[in-house]
Amino acid sequence: MTVDLPQPRAQISRAAFMDAPETLKLMMALCGGVGDKTDEARFVGGCVRDTVLNVKTYDIDIATIHTPDVVMARLKANGIKAIPTGIEHGTVTAVIDDHPFEITTLRRDIETDGRHATVAFTDRWEEDAARRDFTMNALYCTIQGDVYDYFGGLEDARAGRVKFIRDPGERIREDYLRILRFYRFSARFSDPQKMDGEARRQCRAHAEELKSISVERIQSELIKILATPRAAWIWQMMTEDGIAHVILPMGQGTDVLQALVKTEELLDAPADPIRRLAALLGESATQDGKCKTGLKLSNADQNRLCRLVSIDPELNATTPEHQLRAAVYRNDPDYVRSAVLLNAAKTAHDPFHVRKTIEAINKIRLPAFPLTGKDAIEQGLKPGPEIGDVLSRVEDWWIAQDFLPGRMEALKKLKTLIDQN
Repeated sequence: MTVDLPQPRAQISRAAFMDAPETLKLMMALCGGVGDKTDEARFVGGCVRDTVLNVKTYDIDIATIHTPDVVMARLKANGIKAIPTGIEHGTVTAVIDDHPFEITTLRRDIETDGRHATVAFTDRWEEDAARRDFTMNALYCTIQGDVYDYFGGLEDARAGRVKFIRDPGERIREDYLRILRFYRFSARFSDPQKMDGEARRQCRAHAEELKSISVERIQSELIKILATPRAAWIWQMMTEDGIAHVILPMGQGTDVLQALVKTEELLDAPADPIRRLAALLGESATQDGKCKTGLKLSNADQNRLCRLVSIDPELNATTPEHQLRAAVYRNDPDYVRSAVLLNAAKTAHDPFHVRKTIEAINKIRLPAFPLTGKDAIEQGLKPGPEIGDVLSRVEDWWIAQDFLPGRMEALKKLKTLIDQN
């Protein structure tokens, strides 16, 4: 293979991941040695962009001139676990000491339809860069720290500009999901005054095409957008541009989301995309007594979302502590905290009171209910539904007493209820 080798645009300071033993082992397998200048593999995309911007990076992706079969052979020859996760598209996952690395052969697009792309392998780095979405994501870096930039991504990243490579309309028509990626990356990296006007116009023009994208892909981007610190601001942009209605028809205005994000920031509460999604949906997601979101969340996230879209209005910044304790016992601390935050966002409660309430919830430690079914049997009840019923009545009494009665008092209450029957 021949390799295009223009001069690198910059030299970046070495990130921790570049000198990690597992990274060095992998690059030696792909390049023949970390001191070589063969340039057969480079870091690409987010890990390079994040290193340039001095922010924490999570996923380490690598691009290589080697075809997947060569990658698999080199990895196995060096004792590295190789998984053909997307080998038909040129992707192999290497695993070293439980650290995954995604390795993809350089590609060029043959055909695109807005949802999928037919690709061919290439040995030219610029061809691979040209098929990526944004200039800041088309940065490549060698193990020596030399950065290759074919479309001005370094300047755009440092200036806070999320800019499509070449023509925005063409890039969007290749994959309509790039509309949501534009807003997500803008939320992370862009100065609000520097959002690309032509990119927004093209996003507006193609918004309806998002309906052709699978729910799973839409949902993944939506959750990532809601997890960003500036989720409320970017959702407002998406609303103005006609994007929000297409991907979340049941979504309401951004007022509650804006208030929730502001409250989270004031309280140093972590961003919670499911809670933020509940703020957008509100009770509009409840139809005929059932929660219907149109999203394909995991069962756990779906159940949590459905509980949060119809939260108890009594759980708020003015709720007495004994009621908070009862709520935590009957639900869980996460639900009660989220209910307080959501209700505060809806009613504009004083953040000081919200903070005190959240602190009170965090300190709650509750005893276990002191009785079991065996206690009811020893009091003369026969095994069956009646045991559960009477224990539930004792538990309700115990909760109403703010969890203070001990085992002996609970046994007396149990006996009284049995005798009354």
